[in-house]
Amino acid sequence: MHVSPNDLLRNLSVAQCQLIEIIKAISINAKVIIMDEPTAAITDKEVDILFSHIKKLAAGGVAIIYISHRMEEIFQISDRITVLRDGTRINTDEAANLNRDKLITMMVGREITDIYPKMEATIGDVVFEAKNISRKGLVKDVSFQLRTGEILGLSGLIGAGRSELLEGIFGVSKLERGEIFIHGKKVNIHSPKDAIKAGLALVTEDRKNSGLNLVGTIASNITMVSIADLSKNSIVNDGKIRKVSDEYIDKMKIKTPSRDQVVGNLSGGNQQKVVIAKWLLSNPEIIFLDEPTRGIDVGAKRDIYLLIGELVKSGKAVIVVSSEIPELMGICDRIMIMAEGNLTGIVERAEFSQEKIMSYASTISV
Repeated sequence: MHVSPNDLLRNLSVAQCQLIEIIKAISINAKVIIMDEPTAAITDKEVDILFSHIKKLAAGGVAIIYISHRMEEIFQISDRITVLRDGTRINTDEAANLNRDKLITMMVGREITDIYPKMEATIGDVVFEAKNISRKGLVKDVSFQLRTGEILGLSGLIGAGRSELLEGIFGVSKLERGEIFIHGKKVNIHSPKDAIKAGLALVTEDRKNSGLNLVGTIASNITMVSIADLSKNSIVNDGKIRKVSDEYIDKMKIKTPSRDQVVGNLSGGNQQKVVIAKWLLSNPEIIFLDEPTRGIDVGAKRDIYLLIGELVKSGKAVIVVSSEIPELMGICDRIMIMAEGNLTGIVERAEFSQEKIMSYASTISV
């Protein structure tokens, strides 16, 4: 991780902040360390380094509570496994007595045979095209196309420029240069407001800081992007807000006692569903999902995969950024890979392999 000790955390990426949290926890010589989703934003190489430290700490007598939704990590690092569901302890057992299927069944309360459901959707014409997108030092002349009915994955290591690419296109950050075309027509996007008008949506990677108003209600969060459409003469129609909020709570399977529940009180998976509902209500044609399943359980993940499948089946076009290569391979039609701000490769579904994707992700510019 290439950062200066003088850098401000607010200027770092989610992944960099995650690594600093891990370093801090390891450095204080604690007797008990609780790690809550410590690998959610870091690469496989950094995971290996973390696990090496965990094993050394455990060998030295440190007790570690390791919270994760990643099955492979749980079995790689754990001696015993406890499963919680809806605030209740379901079971505790030795890791050696469990397997992936048993663990998933305990987590979601039912058997799931298809973790990455892939719906058949008709891939149509090019709906979105980016040409020579550049952000100084972050994204370097990236060009790509996206078609209706397509799920395009976006992979890469920390610092590859994945989030920075989408934020630049969406108008969150200023582009150095580049052109954006929707249905072949050039559009000028200088702000998220412009992007929304053009039919784009961006579910950001950090739902707590940039996706939600955590002290607001579910209803206020779901309707915040579309509030103008739910108002007349600048007066909000409370009846419409209640109606559409209840519709999306049902559609997204959000577990809550009511639309008036404060979003900060929801689980991570339900918070993520609220973020997605907020954007779907605006009826976008092109949807960018940045780490949409980070830090949520396998049941909520599958719900989101099914939703993405329904979106492209209806003719929407979707880009999914993920640090989990198996996830991208499971749900995407193509995967675009970046390294050091460059587009290094695009892999078709028939040619998917972790080795090929990692080889592109590890490409170093000269």
